[in-house]
Amino acid sequence: MKVEIYPRAEADIIRQFRYYLVDQDAPALAVRFREAVKESIEQLKSHPHMGTLVSRFNFRLSFMADKRF
Repeated sequence: MKVEIYPRAEADIIRQFRYYLVDQDAPALAVRFREAVKESIEQLKSHPHMGTLVSRFNFRLSFMADKRF
């Protein structure tokens, strides 16, 4: 299965990586974060339905039920 990363999600990942690398001056942590993201994406390929389902009755979270991140 192919995993699509939306531009907004990709921007969030990059922003978090830069935060660890530059703002926190923690290159080892930045690399661990990047590897954890890669590992999570690989797991999604094998198990596309993993995770918590979001109730459509919770209006504040309803946008999550229809979108794939």
